[in-house]
Amino acid sequence: MDEFSLKEELKIDYKNLDSLSKACSSQAAKYQYYLEQTVLITKKFEDLDNFINYQEELFKSLKGKKLIEVKVDKITDKLAESYVLNDEEVLKQSKNLYSLRLKLNEVRKDLGVLKSFIKGYEQKKDMLVTIGHNLRTEYFSDTEIKKEETNKKIRRSYK
Repeated sequence: MDEFSLKEELKIDYKNLDSLSKACSSQAAKYQYYLEQTVLITKKFEDLDNFINYQEELFKSLKGKKLIEVKVDKITDKLAESYVLNDEEVLKQSKNLYSLRLKLNEVRKDLGVLKSFIKGYEQKKDMLVTIGHNLRTEYFSDTEIKKEETNKKIRRSYK
C-alpha cells in the first residue's frame, strides 16, 4: 500500500453523512484486516531475523574452517584473514548475508508503516466516535428545541 492510499484510507469526510456511515460500518473490518497484516509481517520479520542469525553462525563457522586451512602454511594472522575473506565460498556467503539484511530492513520498514497505520486507525475510530456523538447530541438537542417550541405553541393555543 502506498503513502497516498494510506492517507486516503484514514481520511474522514465528516460533511458527507453517507461517507461517514460507510466509514463507521467498515472501520472494524478494516482495522482487523490491518492487525492481521501486522501479525503476518511481524512473523515474516522474526523468521527472517532468525534465518539471518543462523546464516551468520554458518558464516562464522565457514570463516573459521577456512582460517584453519590457511594457517597450515604458517602465515601471519592478517594475511590468513585476507585469504579467507577473498575465498569464493566466503564471498558468496557474505553477499547472501548482505542481501538478507537488505530484505530484513525492507520488512522492518513495512512493519513500521503497518504499526503506524494501526495507530492511525485507532485515532480514526476515536474521531468517528466523537463525530457520531456530536451528531447525536445535535440531533437530540434540535429535537428537544422543536418539542419545546411545539409545546409552547400548544400552550399558547389553549390560552
